[in-house]
Amino acid sequence: KDDGDQCICHAAPVIDDYLSGEAQDFFGSVTAGLDAAGVAWERNAKLVRGLDYYRHTAFEFVTDRLGAQGTVLGGGRYDGLIENLGGPATPAVGWAAGIERLAMLLDAPSQKSVELVLIPDEDGDLAAATSILRALRDGDIIADMAFGGSSRKRYEKAKRSNAGRALNVTTGNGDWFATVRIRDLQEDAPPVRNRMERALSEAFSVKEDAQTREFHLRTKT
Repeated sequence: KDDGDQCICHAAPVIDDYLSGEAQDFFGSVTAGLDAAGVAWERNAKLVRGLDYYRHTAFEFVTDRLGAQGTVLGGGRYDGLIENLGGPATPAVGWAAGIERLAMLLDAPSQKSVELVLIPDEDGDLAAATSILRALRDGDIIADMAFGGSSRKRYEKAKRSNAGRALNVTTGNGDWFATVRIRDLQEDAPPVRNRMERALSEAFSVKEDAQTREFHLRTKT
């Protein structure tokens, strides 16, 4: 923040000129995930966090709703930390947030239940499921996703969420971006099918198979 330090920073080498191929690929996968989720991001080649064990990615969450105190959360990956301390190689990510700043951003809590839980059939379906999740939420549907584990464990997580229905997501079906199929989790769940169709139609071209309860999605051009 000191003006004298700023002169040194501006003349410092740019980190992008020294990234390895592995680091470039890793950063590309991170930004692709942000794009799929609809998260706005900016690349800051001179972002610095205070802990020197960060690897691959450091980040800050910022807002324009709190005036000059715009940084709400900051952190990064530190995959090598446990290993350096004598433990096994362990992937890790950490962050710290300002509780007061987060509280200032909160609206009144919603009492509504989750309507749809997305279940990616395989890890390779996660990016498509993230895009579909975004479309559903943009359509004011209360939706969540069951991450991690086998397909059976993801289904069990969906059941524990008390959601009304699950939406299985599969990719790699010919020319379609993804195929989704509805599964009832609760017999008395409120209807959501029509609203789901409208929400998906805003983001994708949709073709329904009434017999299998599947919806085939294609990215709009």
